[in-house]
Amino acid sequence: MKELREAAEALGYDNVRALVASGNLVFDTKKATDTKLESAFGAAIE
Repeated sequence: MKELREAAEALGYDNVRALVASGNLVFDTKKATDTKLESAFGAAIE
């Protein structure tokens, strides 16, 4: 989960935190739509 959180921070998202129990990543952003988020994370983890 650390790597995923760090990837989100590197993409410029704020207040990034990983919820270990659920496996979800939570963060704040005002600059992206669902499609843009999907593309950014898809590219970051490939």
